Amino acid sequence: MASSNPVLDILKMLFYRFGINLFRSFFGITFAFHGLAILLTIGIVLTGLDWSWYQFFVSHGYLQAIFMSGAALGSLVPISVPIILFALGRKRKNGKLTAAGPMLGQAALLAFIISSTYKVFTGRIPPGGLPATGGQYYLSQFRFGIFNGGIWEGWPSGHTMTAFAMAVALTTYYPENRWLRAGCIGYGLYIGFCMSTSIHWVSDVVAGALIGTAIGITVAGAFLTGHSKGQLKGH
Repeated sequence: MASSNPVLDILKMLFYRFGINLFRSFFGITFAFHGLAILLTIGIVLTGLDWSWYQFFVSHGYLQAIFMSGAALGSLVPISVPIILFALGRKRKNGKLTAAGPMLGQAALLAFIISSTYKVFTGRIPPGGLPATGGQYYLSQFRFGIFNGGIWEGWPSGHTMTAFAMAVALTTYYPENRWLRAGCIGYGLYIGFCMSTSIHWVSDVVAGALIGTAIGITVAGAFLTGHSKGQLKGH
């Protein structure tokens, strides 16, 4: 899959088994992650944890301000890190590292597609969309239908799904690196926590983490297989 054109190389690897990975992120063993995300969301809503968590951070506005950095970081990493790893891999003539960049890019792209698709149909009102007297009635209201809430806000958390998809993909791709695993898990948890303090309900974050994990496992497995078969060289 190597060529003299780095743009062509990264695009080829970015969409490596893309349709298959999209399908496998939903079905098979990964379906359990989606089911668990739905069940935990119901449980968190009904127990009032969503509302309590939201009320705590609303009453401590300075914490919301501090953790808003997660939104910027969660948007910057999915764009910059795949490009950096791809360039570094080519420079070092390391095929596995070269493919790691597009692998993370694909994980992020699948997370965006899947989270946006869910939001199209669930239309959940985010914390910032509540009226002053909204209360728990609005907390549990999902505006099911088509485009009742857009694709940017609501259930599940796209930032969290993307962070976990990339983190799990990279740790699965390099399972022997403990420091990398710790860093990736820490990154995913940090982004999820930041999202839960203002932009999303905590149940949105839990669901995003679970579905992102399914995406990461799927994509990393495909790229590991492709690398072992010599289908992903890129240098």
